[in-house]
Amino acid sequence: MKTEEVGKAELLKVYEICKRDTSKIPMCENLGVDIVKECIVYKQPGLALWFIDNNASVDMIDYRGRTALSYACELSTPAIIKKIEELSSPKTKQLSHAMHY
Repeated sequence: MKTEEVGKAELLKVYEICKRDTSKIPMCENLGVDIVKECIVYKQPGLALWFIDNNASVDMIDYRGRTALSYACELSTPAIIKKIEELSSPKTKQLSHAMHY
């Protein structure tokens, strides 16, 4: 599934909604929102970890063919990279290979 991009304000709204009801996380993802990637892009590592800890997918692919792991390797911290890598599917790791070093 190709993903949709959201702005920082929308990301924070999604967090507020999902914080009250974590069952909303898959609903957002089904609409094409890669929540973990958006947290990384908008430099919100705490939110990224919160969503990962609450079962947000780390295996979505955006319209550029990039994954949350790709974005994490470029823009985030080693702790987030490791956490995403541990939860990523083999397909995601393969797609992210060029960025994952």
